[in-house]
Amino acid sequence: MIRRHLLGSTRLLARTQMGSTDMLDARSPLRIRTRPARSAGFTLIEIMVVVVIIGLLAAMIVPSVVGHVEQARVTRAHQDIQALGTALTMYRIDNFKYPTTDQGLKALIERPADPTIKNWREGGYIGQGSLKDPWGNDYQYVYPGTHGHEYDLYSLGANGEEGGTDSSSVIGNWNLDSNGANGNGTGGTGGAP
Repeated sequence: MIRRHLLGSTRLLARTQMGSTDMLDARSPLRIRTRPARSAGFTLIEIMVVVVIIGLLAAMIVPSVVGHVEQARVTRAHQDIQALGTALTMYRIDNFKYPTTDQGLKALIERPADPTIKNWREGGYIGQGSLKDPWGNDYQYVYPGTHGHEYDLYSLGANGEEGGTDSSSVIGNWNLDSNGANGNGTGGTGGAP
């Protein structure tokens, strides 16, 4: 019995490079028993707490971010309409008239087949991608205008339909107000010099 107690107390602990604990067995000095070290992972409870915290943060942040994205699209539509208005004014200065409704805004990119257009600027007046609103729809152009300006230039908004009272409503050169525009989309006084 004394011998048994001595054998049990002669076990030595040694650390290996892998982090496991080796025990030297006193009964057989050539045999080594390996016990795995405690793994450094997370418990299920810890992971669930982190997921709940992330979910709560997302629930508070996402609605405010989505609202800002829609407002940014409306602001971009206002700026696009002003830029298109400037391009239309440049077209008018070069060619002494605005494009017709049938020619549309394409006349700012491609030379119209109209023989009276003699001073069309090579390379156009705007880039190809400038004809789409932030919602992916084409900007609308009507000449002569029906809202008190020489032409109507507008986006149908998020819903792509006329009407509405929010950001999904029509955004036109006659109702620009938040960017200091005076309503004609050209920065001038009614679209005609």
